[in-house]
Amino acid sequence: MLSIYRISDLSSRAYDGTFDATLGAVSRLKPPLENKSPASLAFIQMQCATLLLLYPSVQTGLSRSPGIPTFSPDRCDWDLSQPRGSGTLSNMSDAELGLIQQRDILFMKIIRETAGGFDDTPTRRAWLDDLRNDQLVRQWVYVSHRWRVPHQEEISGMISLPPKTLLFDCERFRLPDVSHWGEDLIHVQQVLVTLLRWLWFDQIHDASFGKVDLSSELVDSTLFVLKMETKHAVAVEWYIQRSVKDFRQYLPRIQERSGSLDPSLVQVQAAYEAKLAEIQNTTMLSEKYFLSFHKFNGDRVGGQMPWRILYGCLILTVACRVENLRIEAELGNFFVGEEESLSFCTHYRTHTVLCERFRCDQDIE
Repeated sequence: MLSIYRISDLSSRAYDGTFDATLGAVSRLKPPLENKSPASLAFIQMQCATLLLLYPSVQTGLSRSPGIPTFSPDRCDWDLSQPRGSGTLSNMSDAELGLIQQRDILFMKIIRETAGGFDDTPTRRAWLDDLRNDQLVRQWVYVSHRWRVPHQEEISGMISLPPKTLLFDCERFRLPDVSHWGEDLIHVQQVLVTLLRWLWFDQIHDASFGKVDLSSELVDSTLFVLKMETKHAVAVEWYIQRSVKDFRQYLPRIQERSGSLDPSLVQVQAAYEAKLAEIQNTTMLSEKYFLSFHKFNGDRVGGQMPWRILYGCLILTVACRVENLRIEAELGNFFVGEEESLSFCTHYRTHTVLCERFRCDQDIE
């Protein structure tokens, strides 16, 4: 970073090898695992300072794609994956939020410049579909997810991201598959659901006034992503609820105006309704488990069990559905101290028995 700050005349060094190498070194650094650690905030501050230095050269045209250092095809190593989720942001101070906001906005502005501003649709789609730009697209997903999932009005309103239609132009984003996205798949699915809510609102709102131009890409993408696992859809319930509300409001108007409904619209509405019902059923089941276990625990140990143990048992039983031992190991960092971790293992095994009894009772009823 010191070598970056020694560059006083950026215009004369825009293509300087030292400047490029220094930017590359900064972009290749990986964030600390802890979202709110001093090291994590220092890392974000470093990224923000670097982007602040780079952006003026992009604005003035000194650096243009494919010559933008660290933003060229096959040359992006930036990692904006941290912090994850709006829930983390809501617990941060205004100064911390402002720093993350500034970094993310700068990054997205530079991305837009890498394809000439994204004004031309064919150019934009070609850039997004080019696998050499995949790392930049992934960072775009991270940024969108951070401010949009789960929905929090005060958080999502803090940042203006590029128009929602832009990312939708990427085919591997519209139809996300684990073979490409790997561990990022869940984030991609959730971000896609947030964008679909607004895209569908525009589509059916315009259709209610006679502007019928149904996008097959929009239909296919929605039916595809709503097959996502319900436990992952819970985080985007707000967006699904709003889509259900929009369809219930506008489809009768469309039918009244045109005398019929496109079968695809009916199919999409049914998919939204079904996914919302799944989420609500899962939530109701979780609450029943929670209350049952809390009462059971209170009867046995006076209700003094730390909330993390209770919640850990809950998410394991209701959401994870995988090998218990592996999940117990993965949740080790979730608890404070060895005593609480051991307490979790004991309570979880008891809770598993309880939930089996609970499910049997529900079957009988």
